[in-house]
Amino acid sequence: MADNLEWGSYYFQEKEAPEGYSISNKKISFVVNSKNASFEQNLEAYDKLESGEIKINKTIKANTLVETHGNASFMFKIVAKDETKEPEEQEQFTLYRTITFSENDKNDADQEGNITRTIVISDLEAYKYEITEEENYRYNLEEIAPVSTNSSVDGTNKVGIVTLTAIDNKGEITFINKKANNSLLSDSKLITNTTQNSYYLIGIEAIPKQSEYSVGTKITASDFTFTLYYSGGQEEHNVELTEGVTFNGENDYAEDLKGSYLTNIEYTVNGKTFTTQVATKWTMPSDYFTTANVNDTNRTLTITGVNENYVSPSVLYIPSEYNGYKVTAVGN
Repeated sequence: MADNLEWGSYYFQEKEAPEGYSISNKKISFVVNSKNASFEQNLEAYDKLESGEIKINKTIKANTLVETHGNASFMFKIVAKDETKEPEEQEQFTLYRTITFSENDKNDADQEGNITRTIVISDLEAYKYEITEEENYRYNLEEIAPVSTNSSVDGTNKVGIVTLTAIDNKGEITFINKKANNSLLSDSKLITNTTQNSYYLIGIEAIPKQSEYSVGTKITASDFTFTLYYSGGQEEHNVELTEGVTFNGENDYAEDLKGSYLTNIEYTVNGKTFTTQVATKWTMPSDYFTTANVNDTNRTLTITGVNENYVSPSVLYIPSEYNGYKVTAVGN
């Protein structure tokens, strides 16, 4: 706690983080003035788990790959849960990842005729991760095999579990499949000649159209392209979605501090909601604040508010510097 401070602009910056966590490089700014001197300001630094990662292996028999059947694709759903919270609040976010085999992969078979492909999901926080394989037209899930000591299996529900902590921050698990359908029709032919219910949407992924966005600017579904994943292993890329997309339940999304952020995007279609998490980078525009008392000699200024062109946050964090000037006060 810091108290008995004179009026002015200040910031906190973390110097040491708990073991297994990265230090936040964010300067947490605050101002002491006539408007807030009488109450306590609560400031938080957010530390991410250092290089937490999960490896998901997929193993199939090489002789099950047939050119006329097309590539063999497998979709995984990864749900992050914070077990320190109440059950209804534990689910944090959901990711979808795909592993695809082609006939050329037969050359990589081991002595037992198995082929294994791996995906690595990095920059994960210290949560419990429940991993399930979505239904596949040609293959049945035969076994889930833990590899790391922090992985396990819920056999009843066919769920692979990896629990990451600050110390035990890498996990690995293997899904083994057996081919069950040898129809001579290719996957694309099956889509053409079967009812729409044979293949259904199982997941989405969102990709920002821009590398960064301005703080205080609202973005919507039109600022992203989407990849749609289907139960037969098919993928539809660069999809524009205009309806049914929300950001944590809202139709648009904005940040009021610069930095990189994760947000949940939900897509609802035919009564079912699919969720994905996307990272966006936010920068502070040079005209975000309105200012007064600009002193070019001392390089100081007073911040008077937020430009009406931008979304004004409910709690305004004032930087100690703005556009190369030291912020000396907040006024009207």
